[in-house]
Amino acid sequence: MTGQRVYFSDIPWAADLTGIAVQKIPAALIVCLVLSTQNFALAEDPKKEVTVSTQYFQRLAEQLRKNWKTSSKFDDTVVIDFVVDSQGNITKVKAKPKAPEESRQAGEELIKSLAKVEAPYPVMRPPIGLSANLNNQVEKISVAYCDPDFGPYMSSIVRALAKTWSAPPGYETHLPIVTFKIARDGKASEIKLSKTCGDPVADEAALKAVREATPFNATPIGSPEFVDIEFGFDYRQLLNWRR
Repeated sequence: MTGQRVYFSDIPWAADLTGIAVQKIPAALIVCLVLSTQNFALAEDPKKEVTVSTQYFQRLAEQLRKNWKTSSKFDDTVVIDFVVDSQGNITKVKAKPKAPEESRQAGEELIKSLAKVEAPYPVMRPPIGLSANLNNQVEKISVAYCDPDFGPYMSSIVRALAKTWSAPPGYETHLPIVTFKIARDGKASEIKLSKTCGDPVADEAALKAVREATPFNATPIGSPEFVDIEFGFDYRQLLNWRR
């Protein structure tokens, strides 16, 4: 699997959530996400996946345009995220925060009123996370894969591991790094030590922390089937996260 890595220290709001300055979070204390270049639908034939996904999005957008009723609440674009399962059922409807509250509520109600849409193609690997752009100018109405909000999720992972991790005596100078996968339901698998700190006891404490923390929270809307995680157990930073 190829893709880009997104580091915890790259998330600008992290300091606001934790009280820890972002620049002080070490590169090793990361949630490394491997984001697929095909917008998370890792099809065996990427070209085919892109083609059928585009066709699917166009049909959903056309369904929205066909029944569109002009409202002052949609004078500006309102973005609504939602999930469509393998049967076409719509769940987890949530508006992006930029629009006024009244517009967000109207947008959520509109998507929920659809209840069920055309089922996604198997190559799209449902359930899939989508974003609908709603606007009174119907030509601006569109549907696409949504960009998952990994920021708060990354924070929740660090907090969960800080709670389950128990540092052995003399751990302060050790930094084991563990890799694992998280499924959409939050269950971790393939938990492995990717870099030893040179102390078997400290290494095992890191592995044990991950085993005891699973299942984590479910991954954000629009996530791939599995998210690859690389986590460095930094003594001082994890203590800060426990506070």
